Amino acid sequence: MTSDHMRMVYWRRRAFVALGFVTVLGLALSTCNGPDDAAPARVPTPAPTLQPDPPTTDVAFVTAPGQASWASTVGLDGNRSVDVSAGAADGFPVLPTQVSLDIQPVWVVSVPLEMGGVLHAVTDGVGGAAAVAVTYPGDDTEVVRVDPTLLGAAPMGRPALVVVDGQWAWLQLETQTNGEAPIVLPGGGYGWVDLTGVVHLGEATAEAIALPDARLAVSDDGRVAWLAEPTDRYGHGILGDDLEADRVVIADATTGAHLSTFTVEPAVLEGTGIIWADMDGDGVQDVVATLSDANSGSRIVVVVGEDGAVGGPPVGATGGWRHQIAVAPGPDGRAEVVEVVMPHAARTARWSAIEDLSLVATRSVDGVIASHTSGSRNLDQAVVVDLTGDGVADLVGPPATATGGLVVVARAVDATADDEDPSDSPAPDIAMVLTGDPVGSNVTATATRRGGVQVAGGTTTNKLLIWIW
Repeated sequence: MTSDHMRMVYWRRRAFVALGFVTVLGLALSTCNGPDDAAPARVPTPAPTLQPDPPTTDVAFVTAPGQASWASTVGLDGNRSVDVSAGAADGFPVLPTQVSLDIQPVWVVSVPLEMGGVLHAVTDGVGGAAAVAVTYPGDDTEVVRVDPTLLGAAPMGRPALVVVDGQWAWLQLETQTNGEAPIVLPGGGYGWVDLTGVVHLGEATAEAIALPDARLAVSDDGRVAWLAEPTDRYGHGILGDDLEADRVVIADATTGAHLSTFTVEPAVLEGTGIIWADMDGDGVQDVVATLSDANSGSRIVVVVGEDGAVGGPPVGATGGWRHQIAVAPGPDGRAEVVEVVMPHAARTARWSAIEDLSLVATRSVDGVIASHTSGSRNLDQAVVVDLTGDGVADLVGPPATATGGLVVVARAVDATADDEDPSDSPAPDIAMVLTGDPVGSNVTATATRRGGVQVAGGTTTNKLLIWIW
């Protein structure tokens, strides 16, 4: 593809990408394009009894703990996994605290506070914002509204919070981004993708043109990766347009120097970013990505060093997409990819690990979770966190049927998958129901300093729901 054609293709996609205006403000404060033919509902749907709407306060619940510096809807490494274990909930269902908002909640960024508890900062993606704090004075739980202007001006597109003078603030730069949140680089400074697809790493720029909606991800050893070289050879359009990536490019996060490229032609990489995770246990993080082609749909691949890729089975259907959510340790300690297979049709929760140079399913549950809305750039509608208290991370996201709230699909410590039928497990399909209105934003899970967890999501009815452990 020529450079001029690449730019033309890029700008076709540009119409689907919101503008972001990126200045760090020194202000106080941080299928499958198919029918919805999921399996019959297996989720209890009791009417929720919500807690009262909290009071409004001008108290600045915005001070960040010392170890925090950046937060967005997904981790710097591209992961959507939280390493914390909640105590098992006492029965069905789990009721939320509900906060009415005067904006449509599109993005939620949840961050820890120095005093304990969590700040939930909400934007509508076009400049509107709200904020709610859940803290623990003494043995009590206090839920209050926070003046959103304490965070500064809300960014356009996917937001991020950074620490400025010890307090959380919205991250804004003095240039335009592609609508994805800028990241903090290991050596200082910020990384972002501009309107023409150029990747900026501090003062350096990279050569490979990123997808218009590409998200940068940074490994624990200072490598940055992104999906690059837009192509229209696979017009699935599940993420809102007909462009996908030809390759993964890896560069030094400090200097911008090119390190390696993983090219997949004639297939494509279908997503907005990768996940960094040590899948083979050698102590070095690998690239986890979704590879798709017109003949067999999507499969998850793991790029292991310079030796090539380890892949799982394809969906086996044209247009069938696999939504990679996170990587987390399984019951035996091995790293497992957590995904939703065909989130608009089969809606299957699946865990997979590397075995004999292949990615093999270790648990699979059909028809339980819908982690993505067709045509949306929001790939963060599910999160991986242990809410059942068994020490193994569960998958949390919207139910397969339009019943509202969230469901918790348990990985289960004692789940022993049969080679021919990985769904053959003693764990229940749905371990827990988090009731509430339908969640349309991303979903967050945040560890509290007292050892608990808060899960949050914005609803299509202009509410913020917070489930508190």
